[in-house]
Amino acid sequence: MPITINGSGTIGGISVGGLPDGIVDNDTLASGTPNTAALPAGSILQVVSTTKTDTFSTTSGSLVDVSGFNVSITPSSSSSKILVTGGLCWGSSDTTPYLVRFVLLRNSTQICIADAAGSRSRGTLGSQGVYDTDHTLWAPINFLDSPSTTSSTTYKMQVVAESGRTVWVNRGAESDGDLPITARFTSTITVMEVAA
Repeated sequence: MPITINGSGTIGGISVGGLPDGIVDNDTLASGTPNTAALPAGSILQVVSTTKTDTFSTTSGSLVDVSGFNVSITPSSSSSKILVTGGLCWGSSDTTPYLVRFVLLRNSTQICIADAAGSRSRGTLGSQGVYDTDHTLWAPINFLDSPSTTSSTTYKMQVVAESGRTVWVNRGAESDGDLPITARFTSTITVMEVAA
């Protein structure tokens, strides 16, 4: 089919894929990016990440936010999924049975938690049992969420420590001397919008 240009400035005779590579670039597009609605399911539409490099500790017997360990994303479509990935480095110490419980939240809603089972606590990750005098654990995060919104959405982690004991983030437990054999760590949380 021949290419035609009419008086209104429109071009006829061009089929999908008919333009040579490189003829249209991001600067040519109105928003600088392709229309996300045209991308296939499973495409990553945007990525936002936060890395916590400082330390945190609490003795709270009720859930409190892990400071600086949160990330916000505004989905472009209410049908999009949000993949939450990353990991949390935390430490504690005790020689008696002791529960440390972390809970992942979307805004104020707990997500990725265990099924209800009587009066037992529910959490996303943590540890329960008798510890040695000092330990540090790495806990991965990997959850596909369906927030069903186009509003700004914050993902964060809360923690509770049993019976006034202390839990630390990004450092070991009680042995925290200023020595090369004592370390500091990082925790990170990344969210990716996935086209449905």
